[in-house]
Parts: sequence; structure tokens; C-alpha cells
Amino acid sequence: MCKRVNGDKPIDLILSSYGGDVYSMLGIIDYMKLSDVEVNARCYGAAMSAAAVILACGTGIRSMSKNATVMIHEGSIFEEGKVSDILKSSDHLKELHETINKILSGVSNKSREYWAEKTKTDLYLTAQQCLDHAIIDKIEGE
Repeated sequence: MCKRVNGDKPIDLILSSYGGDVYSMLGIIDYMKLSDVEVNARCYGAAMSAAAVILACGTGIRSMSKNATVMIHEGSIFEEGKVSDILKSSDHLKELHETINKILSGVSNKSREYWAEKTKTDLYLTAQQCLDHAIIDKIEGE
């Protein structure tokens, strides 16, 4: 668990990423939530896919620069093999997607159904739109 080393100073997590692995994303989110250190999540440039969800889950100030872009979408799977394995992977992906919608619902006070509908396709958001969707708390530089 992350412990405070600089008194009461929060950690600034700077995000500029096209995303990444969903399991790593969930690990980072769990670590932030279980930590006694406040994590300010800040986006400069782009926070896409997994990075966008991490941004939304900051435990301190969640912010982005005026010209940054956020993109959130459904998960995807690239599976080959036996039909039974592909179907099992598909079921697991559905569970992961529901977990992500639940996380977004919790940090934005919008329903899981809201996020399921919004993320059916790639959802690109400006800083103002992120405020409107309650993904961030503030636009930096304004």
C-alpha cells in the first residue's frame, strides 16, 4: 500500500496515454482507492481507453488541460481458437465491461446503463464534455 512520505502532499498522476491492458488498469485503480495517499489525476494530451478510466478514478482532483482529449469505449477481444474458448473469453469480456461501467457509474454518479450506452462506440470527449460527464472536476488553465 502506498504511504505518505511528504506529509500531507497528494500525488499528482499525470496521464498522457492511449490506454493499455484492462487488468493493469484495474490494479492501478484498486491501488489508488486502497491507498491512504490522495491521488490527483491530471490529463495532458490524451487519456484514452484504460487511461480515461484511471483519470475518472482519481481520488483527489481530477483535471485535464483545455486542449486534451479523452476517449472511452467498450473493451475488445482478439481471440482465436476453439468456439468454446472464444465464448468463454467473450463472457469474461462482458463481465469486465460491466465492472468498468460500474466503476464509471460510481465516480460520475451516472448509471451503469448510461455508461453502457455511451461506450457502445468510441466516445471522444473534450475537456468541457468531460466536466459534463463528471469524469473530471476541473479544466486546468481556466
